[in-house]
This record gives sequence, structure tokens and C-alpha cells, in this order.
Amino acid sequence: MEKNKDMQDIYSLAFHTGMRLNEILNLKLDAVDLPRGEIFIRNTNTFTTKNKYDQGIPLNRTLEASLIIRFVALQVEGNNRYLFQTALDVPYKSNYVSKRFKRACPAAGINNAIHFHSLRHS
Repeated sequence: MEKNKDMQDIYSLAFHTGMRLNEILNLKLDAVDLPRGEIFIRNTNTFTTKNKYDQGIPLNRTLEASLIIRFVALQVEGNNRYLFQTALDVPYKSNYVSKRFKRACPAAGINNAIHFHSLRHS
């Protein structure tokens, strides 16, 4: 997937679900249940949620449409892949995504005081 499309999808997922950045970046394909319209945030050996609870988050139609494209493209490689990953098959770093978001805000005419975490509260 293209890097700009990855960032757009990450921002959209945060805006529409209220998920934390690290929850998004640690999502694997098997956490997405498109037929049920739900994403599952789970604790794993490499990731622990802030509240230490697993949870399901419903998807709206906007997210379903963009995730179907991403899901189909990545699933060919296997179900254990990250939903958002670099060309080297590793998840994006939260610092990288946050900095890209901060640079994108002025370009989109959005107030410079907005941070990635602000999407969680939209």
C-alpha cells in the first residue's frame, strides 16, 4: 500500500472509532471481522492495551469500505500481518505517524494545535 494512503486510513480509523494510535498500529488482519463489522483490540505478548481489557469496536460504512480494500490486498500475504505496516513488513512507529499528522494539519487548513490524540475525542 502507498504510504500516504496508509496515513489517510490510520487517521480515518482514529477519527471514526476513537482508537488510540498504538491500538491502531498493533492491529493485525485477524483482528478485523468484516462480516460482523467489528474490530477487536486484544492484548498480546507484544502489545497491552491501556486499560488491559480486550474490546470490540463497531465499524461504520465509511470504514468498512476502506478496510475491505486494505484487507483484501494484505490478506493474500497471510492473516498474521499488521493492518498498517511499512514496506519492510513492520508496523509503523507511533512517533512517525504523529509527526506526519502534525505536518498534514496545516496543509489541510486544520488548526496547528490539533494532535493525533485529538482524533480520539472527535
